[in-house]
Amino acid sequence: MKWRAEFATLGLLWTVSVILVGCQKIEPLDGGNASSTSSNEGSSSSTSGSAVASAGGSASSADVNKAGANMKRLVLAFHKYYDANGKMPPAYTKDENGNPLTSWRVLILPYIGEQAIYDQYDQTKPWDSPENLRLSKSTPAGLVNPLIANATSGLTPFVGVVGPKTALNTEKPLRYQDISDGLINTAVFIEDLNHPVIWSQPTDLSPEELLARSSFEDNVHGGTQFGIADGHIYQYGNEDREKIGWLIDIGNGL
Repeated sequence: MKWRAEFATLGLLWTVSVILVGCQKIEPLDGGNASSTSSNEGSSSSTSGSAVASAGGSASSADVNKAGANMKRLVLAFHKYYDANGKMPPAYTKDENGNPLTSWRVLILPYIGEQAIYDQYDQTKPWDSPENLRLSKSTPAGLVNPLIANATSGLTPFVGVVGPKTALNTEKPLRYQDISDGLINTAVFIEDLNHPVIWSQPTDLSPEELLARSSFEDNVHGGTQFGIADGHIYQYGNEDREKIGWLIDIGNGL
C-alpha cells in the first residue's frame, strides 16, 4: 500500500505537469510508456539487451538492472524527501560562511534505505573531515552502480546538475511551485558513467559544464540517462543537446 500511495502521488504530479506545460514525447528507459514505471522499477528492461551489446559484453544484464534500480530508487527518493521536508534538497549544505560542506547525496540517504550511514554522518563538518572521510571511502549500497570501476570504493556516477536555475539549487532549497517548467520537464541528476564522483563530496556538474561536453554517449547505454523531477528516467544522446539545455533549467518556458 505504501508504494501504491507513492506512485499515485507521482501520477498526480505527472498530470499537473502536463496541464501546466504539456508533455514532450521522449521514449523512457523504464518501459514503453510512463505508466510502466510502477511495475518495472528502474530495470530498464526495454534497452538492457542493447546496452550490454554496446558495451562489448563487459556489462551483464544483472549489472544494468541493478544500476537502473538504484537510479530509480534515487529519483523517487526526492519525492520522499520533499514529503518529509516540504522542499527539495539543496545542491549541498553550507557552513556559516556559505562554503559547501557536503553533497545532496548525504541528505537523501534516509530515503534510499541508508539511515544507518546518515546517522553516523556529521553534517556540521565537511565531507573530508576526519569524522566523515572514513564514511566517504565506501559507497552506500543505494548509491552503488556496478557499471563503473571500483563501484563500492566511495564512487558513484549519480551526479546532480546544480546551479541557480536548476532543481538541485545552489542558492536555496526549492519547492515544486518554484519549478515553473513543471516536474516533467526538469532534470535533476544524471548517470555519469564516464565521470563518477566521491559520493559525499559536493562535486556535481553545472549546466555549462554538462552542455560543454563533446559527447553524451557512454560505453554501456550509448547515451546518458537522466533522472527527471517527476520520478521517471529518460535517455538522451548527442542529437538531444538542445533538449538537455531545456531540461536542466527550471524556468525557461519549455
